Amino acid sequence: MHLRDNLSLSEKLDMLSDKLSRADSLVSETEGSRVIVLIVAPKEEAAAVREMKMRFEGRINLLDFGAKLVETANGYGMENLESDFSFLGKSSIGDFSLLLQKSLIGSIVESSQLNPLTAVHRLGVINGFFGLNPLIEGVTNKLVNPAVFIYPGKRKDHILTFLDGRHTTSVYRALVI
Repeated sequence: MHLRDNLSLSEKLDMLSDKLSRADSLVSETEGSRVIVLIVAPKEEAAAVREMKMRFEGRINLLDFGAKLVETANGYGMENLESDFSFLGKSSIGDFSLLLQKSLIGSIVESSQLNPLTAVHRLGVINGFFGLNPLIEGVTNKLVNPAVFIYPGKRKDHILTFLDGRHTTSVYRALVI
């Protein structure tokens, strides 16, 4: 589905509400992922989260990627991360990234089983660890209910950019609003 790139936050949330009212169609529209990527301007992310809490009150579970990053880093051991990084440099981030990705996928799948809607926010932090596609692929055919990934950035067609455009991704198997 090709959407205009210049929709307001309110228009995007109205489209999201409409899509979620017909959640059964998401399976075919997203090739089994049930993921909707909601693109917001970075300065609008907090407003999008607040508005989603109000619109979907009692039906939404919010997962904070920043909190998941801290939780995974603490579990891995901050000293271990520091030691790995000082000894191996950037290549050590790969092992931690896989652990982080697996942890986030598990949380999303679990939340989907327990809640009518899961929304993941603060995903700007994802850049530098892994992209959206591995996350979407990781949850494909595993979600019971829809998940919304709130991504702070810009969209041009199906290419997403974060901040100054250094991190770009093309999203497949998800509906992009």
